[in-house]
Amino acid sequence: MPLLPGVTWRESEFPIIPNSGGQRLHGACGPNALASAESWASQQYRSTLSVYARMHAAGRCDGEGVSNMGALYWQAVADGFRVAVLSYQEPMPESVWRDFATAHIGAEAIVCQVSEGCYLQDAITGARENANINPGDPNHLQYHFILLAGFTTSLKSSGGTPYAPGWFVCDGDNFATPLDTVQTGKYQYYFDGVLSAALPVAMLAVYPRVAMPGAPASDPTTPPAAHPAPTPTSPWVPSPDRHGWWRDTRTGAEIGGGLHDYALMHGITAPCLVGEQPFWSTGDTCAFFGIDGQPDTLRLVLWSVAGQRASESPGANIDVALAFAERYGAAVKAAGTKPAA
Repeated sequence: MPLLPGVTWRESEFPIIPNSGGQRLHGACGPNALASAESWASQQYRSTLSVYARMHAAGRCDGEGVSNMGALYWQAVADGFRVAVLSYQEPMPESVWRDFATAHIGAEAIVCQVSEGCYLQDAITGARENANINPGDPNHLQYHFILLAGFTTSLKSSGGTPYAPGWFVCDGDNFATPLDTVQTGKYQYYFDGVLSAALPVAMLAVYPRVAMPGAPASDPTTPPAAHPAPTPTSPWVPSPDRHGWWRDTRTGAEIGGGLHDYALMHGITAPCLVGEQPFWSTGDTCAFFGIDGQPDTLRLVLWSVAGQRASESPGANIDVALAFAERYGAAVKAAGTKPAA
């Protein structure tokens, strides 16, 4: 039964924002899952609010805490942790995420993003997610972050009845996690079939940086080989006008923090010709343009409002690309789509 050694921490993703008159965050599943991962990896409690504050200050999440895997990746690196990443892919073949999870489960804390969070349910308590869980509703819980802490095939009820194989999880959006309470060594238990139905689309393994029982400490200064941290020569600088946005020093175009992190993570270095301003967004982007070899063509990459790649059209005619992006932005704005927690 691979289960993380040492102490784990679990708390709600809806903490009260200090000095807000009782207002809570309502989209901080990413900072919440990363806080659980970093807490375990350092064996020292780190609150969701503290991770949220660092991410928001760096433009890696919006005011409600909404983020993406690229942002969580760079925040973990910035916080000094060694990580391994399974980049976003949708649909992701089940064999791909299972291979990654099997390689890391019980040894590293795995931040997991699922595209259909509405299907998650704790097998022990029966608790569902504290969000819209109707898959037929366009606003149901999607692109949700949880922490995978272990896997077992031998769990039994208090009466001795065997449970189906499943995953030990820290999920800040599940009703089994009480509000305003920090719990140690407490988990949701999601049947393997439940996690599979929720459709994992990305994972981030956070290595321990202190000695764990039976395992040596990892070197926290070792950067992930596949995705080195950005250097001072990066063409992107923080926008002087808009918090959390980044400006391309080559063209002056600006993009949101989510796309900035995703572009760095995936080696997107083409100059940005058109920023996000013409299109509706919620902190990430709807369209990204970069030079594609010829002055009169563009590399058009469309992104969901959660900052994830939707499609790519190399060599698009500039007029066609701009017209398509305008229609895309207008359609998203008219639909009022927002990324889920």
